[in-house]
Amino acid sequence: MNDYFTPMTKIILNNQGVLDKYIGDAIMAFWGAPIPITDHPAVAANAALEMLEGTKALQERFKLRGFPDCNIGIGLNTGPMSVGNMGSDERFCYTVMGDSVNLGSRLESLTKEYGVKIIASEHTCIHLRGGNFKIRDLDDIRVKGKQESLKIFEVMLPSNFSSEGQLDDLIGLFEEGRLAYREQDWGKAKGLFSKCLLIYPQEQPAKIFLQRIESFQHKMFIDD
Repeated sequence: MNDYFTPMTKIILNNQGVLDKYIGDAIMAFWGAPIPITDHPAVAANAALEMLEGTKALQERFKLRGFPDCNIGIGLNTGPMSVGNMGSDERFCYTVMGDSVNLGSRLESLTKEYGVKIIASEHTCIHLRGGNFKIRDLDDIRVKGKQESLKIFEVMLPSNFSSEGQLDDLIGLFEEGRLAYREQDWGKAKGLFSKCLLIYPQEQPAKIFLQRIESFQHKMFIDD
């Protein structure tokens, strides 16, 4: 774990982040306090991408030493948080608390369900659009305790693809498929998501939507 924590922590600190704590095998960090950073969503997203690149080097080292694969998921959220020294009379630490923090943790958990590495909320991605990031509209979710839905996005690592064109084609087809899916045009959506798999066979989100469509169509057939 120390071999993993050390390079990941360096990336966070080198990108103006504050290391909050280690939680088991997880790392919690935040940006924008105590020193304000005007573009902290983009800085945090860059750090997340660097961490993914860093795990690739670790995987080679771990493999040689007989260690398990090093695979991580990252959740990014932007919003108001309570920050400061918190704790008891005996011990306290400088940390952040609030719904925005909890949502970031929830997004990290969702990376496993969607088979992706970085999931960012709409609150973060609104600050990333128009930059150099490769982002796609991943899904709409309902957060526990909230009535309104939340849009989530994947911040994608270009080096996982053979070319920028391949990545751009995948993003375009997937988001077009998402639009057809929302309009319940199942045939068109299936065709578009299937094309995503032809471009990138490891593509998990497209497989998830194809499974959902199959489930919906099966239910419709039974209801009819």
